[in-house]
Amino acid sequence: MQTLFMRFKSRASSAMALRAAIVGANFAVMIGLAAMLGAARFGALIYLWSIALLCATALSAGGPLVLLRGLTNGQGMPAWVVGLYAAGLPLGLALLAGPALVWAFPAIGWWAVLGAAVVINFSACVASILRARGSVMVSMALRDAGPFLALGCGAFATSGDPSSPLAVAAAVLGLVAISGLIWARSLPKAVHAQKPARQSSGVMSLWGASLVGVAIAQMD
Repeated sequence: MQTLFMRFKSRASSAMALRAAIVGANFAVMIGLAAMLGAARFGALIYLWSIALLCATALSAGGPLVLLRGLTNGQGMPAWVVGLYAAGLPLGLALLAGPALVWAFPAIGWWAVLGAAVVINFSACVASILRARGSVMVSMALRDAGPFLALGCGAFATSGDPSSPLAVAAAVLGLVAISGLIWARSLPKAVHAQKPARQSSGVMSLWGASLVGVAIAQMD
């Protein structure tokens, strides 16, 4: 019992230390971008990034939470369902919504924003897969630090149009997420049922909770 408690305490301490490091890294990226870009360019970039984060959740259909639930409930999920939530559905919704958004708000670089949103959702889904396979630390780092560090790389690598850093950030984050997905294949697999339970149950509530959470976080 004491050994179990010590293991739990050690893991909790490690998770808290990683969380603190992630918060510090994200803060450092924001301070560095503000100093490098200046108030006007930094504001324009963060405006587009905030829209991308909102769009990522809107396009996700609750995918990251659905995958986490489905891959940890002992029943598993078919590969095609995982692919649908991770890439297929968000990409399809982005392609459908893109023309209307470009027509309604032409001043915003919507295709760069939507591209970044699709990749952000993909990375969150990969983080859920990693979490389901027991890699808590890597999952946390990818989900919470990956997007902001990728944005920092995009901003440092480009200049001019505020939408350009988003394209580079999406490429960097996508490569990292794909690497994480490949690594996840080497981890213990989730148990798959012969007849998976309905994966659509509660999807709307998970999707709604995600949207509310991201909207509140971006209000400032």
